[in-house]
Amino acid sequence: MSYRAKTVAICLVVLFVVSLLAAAFAWQGALAPESGAGQPHNVLPVSAVDAAGGSGANNQIYILKDTEGLIAVFTPENMEVPVITSEIKTESLRATDKSRLQRGITVLGYDNVLKLLEDFSK
Repeated sequence: MSYRAKTVAICLVVLFVVSLLAAAFAWQGALAPESGAGQPHNVLPVSAVDAAGGSGANNQIYILKDTEGLIAVFTPENMEVPVITSEIKTESLRATDKSRLQRGITVLGYDNVLKLLEDFSK
């Protein structure tokens, strides 16, 4: 098997695993966050997150973390400043999801970030 074929196979396996994780979250259904006033100014609604993605964003690695009680999206290159801070409050999530977000959830591709944020917002 050539190097290129191995690389493509590995990428497909990673994409498959990420898709399975996203489907598992959708199947389990996270609790909906509370809607409330007093949101910080840098918070984007999940629907507004679509505008932040660009070409090549599906090859990028992102990390979702709990930041000040909200789900924030970082890149491995800059874990200090989030690319996006969602309006999803982590206090409304299940304990297992909160724990995973404290450690950081690694996601391949911007589309998968959007799917995961959508799953957390349900």
